[in-house]
Amino acid sequence: MGEQLSPYIDRYRAWGLCLIPIAPRAKNPLVKWQPYQHRKPSENELQSWFHGNNTNVGIVCGRVSGNLVVLDCDNTDLYVGLSDFWLEKFGKKINEMTPIVQTGGGGYHIYIRVKALPQLFHPTGADRLHIPDIQSQGGYVLAPPSIHPSGNPYRLLNPQVTSIFTLESLSELAIDIPSKQESTRQTRQKGGPHWVTKALAGVGEGDRDNTAIKLAGYFRNQHPKDVTEAILLNFAAKCTPPLDEATVKKCVKSAYSYEIESEAEEPEDAEATPRLPELAWRGLFADCRELVGPTTEAADEYHFATFCQVLGCTLARRVHVYHAGRIYPNFYVCLVGRSGMTRKDTCWNRARGILSSLHAEQGDENPVFRMVRGIRSYEGLLDELSGLRKVRLIQVGELLSLLSKAKQDSLGNLLPALTELYDCPDRVNPPVRGKPADCQEPFVSIMAGTTLSWLRKALTEADILGGFANRWLFFCGTPKSPMPNPPRVNKAQQDALVADISLVRAWADKLPNEGEIAISGEAETLFERYYMDYYHRCQNEGLIPTLIVRVQDYIFKLALLYAAIKRSPEITVDDMAAALAAGDYFESSIREVFRNFGASSEKERETKLLAYLNSQGKPVPKRTVYQMLNMSARELENICQPLAKNGLIKITGAKNKMGRYVEFVEVL
Repeated sequence: MGEQLSPYIDRYRAWGLCLIPIAPRAKNPLVKWQPYQHRKPSENELQSWFHGNNTNVGIVCGRVSGNLVVLDCDNTDLYVGLSDFWLEKFGKKINEMTPIVQTGGGGYHIYIRVKALPQLFHPTGADRLHIPDIQSQGGYVLAPPSIHPSGNPYRLLNPQVTSIFTLESLSELAIDIPSKQESTRQTRQKGGPHWVTKALAGVGEGDRDNTAIKLAGYFRNQHPKDVTEAILLNFAAKCTPPLDEATVKKCVKSAYSYEIESEAEEPEDAEATPRLPELAWRGLFADCRELVGPTTEAADEYHFATFCQVLGCTLARRVHVYHAGRIYPNFYVCLVGRSGMTRKDTCWNRARGILSSLHAEQGDENPVFRMVRGIRSYEGLLDELSGLRKVRLIQVGELLSLLSKAKQDSLGNLLPALTELYDCPDRVNPPVRGKPADCQEPFVSIMAGTTLSWLRKALTEADILGGFANRWLFFCGTPKSPMPNPPRVNKAQQDALVADISLVRAWADKLPNEGEIAISGEAETLFERYYMDYYHRCQNEGLIPTLIVRVQDYIFKLALLYAAIKRSPEITVDDMAAALAAGDYFESSIREVFRNFGASSEKERETKLLAYLNSQGKPVPKRTVYQMLNMSARELENICQPLAKNGLIKITGAKNKMGRYVEFVEVL
């Protein structure tokens, strides 16, 4: 580590902060930094990043740094005002209690920890004079001794301070912005109604412009641009005199054109994509990558996922590991790309070629192993699995098609069946009409693909909370550089890989104890250390903890495969270490895919609801609304309540001719 950087790095680590490398004399990270919102870098990573003295230092805010919040004062008057308030509030100067950094741009950073973690926030208009930028969860700041693009250094003004001061909430500093722990995303003025509700009722001539700017800044963090514009046009019509449309659009454009630091450095096209650690590419996995990786633009992570299917379906029930029950190497895998140009199908075709060679001699009539394109019906699935130890790899070109079909009334039992088959039950013998099916020791894996946008349309919270989605691994990956003329797969090299896999299969056929692979004591100890943190991550509220609860299953499935490809009857500590490294990727990939799932879905529903109500121009029964917009009654209720509190819609009720109470919704 560089001699000049070393004392700063040591100080920040002593404070419990998460560090990332920033380009010299710039603000953009040198690594994909989103994974470091959830974990601190290792010693090796820090050494590799900061081995010289030119790299700028970034500090990740939020939970990973102990609820770190940085107040970014871009002018001296704002900093002095906060300092005076601090002295009056706590009886000591701010620079005696918490770190203060003078930025290379001439502003000031105040480092604090806040138990009620606020959201990222950028004040607009007149608010910028008395409210600092709030860097919190999802943001980062440059830290000393970084060099600003202007050439000026970041300087720690009070190096004698040895810790970061902790607040209960920002309201202790009279900064009133939404908190992540608040049940609503509203700021309130004591002693009166919410200022947004009051403002939306309209203001007089002298306050119109400033109020429009404040409203645009407020709704910027909650709605898409077009929704905010519609809200403000409604506000403008209620002002005295009405505010013109051009001014409203100018205010909205100004609010949405500003980018907070973390957003500016990570535009949508450059969002961090998790990478599978090199440690995970063991044995035959590395051989497969060497074979197919150079022949397509597909991400190597996709090749890893499809090779899991190749090995898993070839070994099937020949091997298992015991961890709170038998775990077999079947995988429910979805390859997720940002667009259709990520070569998911090409990647799968490579794996299918290997599988076809491995199972070429079994014949066509009622084979033990078969690749099945899609699922026609629940009964069709049972027919495929009828008999003894049938292995079926279901190929789904688009995950949305599977979920859409499963939600048809006549196929409502399909998802529960796939959920049950994930655990490889000893027998499935349900009562069905027509031909009965007796599925003994079935083995089912699923291979699907989708894009981020289609995934948001495919999955609902019910799918996630109901337990179907959390049985899947979602693989992200960055495509390679364009290959106008990709080479063919090397036939001799593929034949050698098939031969090696065949040897593993023959070895597995002779295993005692029904193919159980043991776990070494060292491997168990290593997993125990991992599990304690993993357990607490799964106990948190929200969709992500629900989605990662079976990552531990896949860690054992992968450790099982690592042992098998060595033809070892025991999972060693090295096998477990590699599987845990892959497990970290599995979690990071799930977080990447679903990090905006709730927010994007909610905003999309809000937009649809407001557009529909505007088109009706009159109160509409709630039942009609959720039927027309394809929502559940609960989803509609969750959207309506905050919109009603913000004064955007009105909910009324009346009895119909049958004497039943009916609720109506109308836009204001």
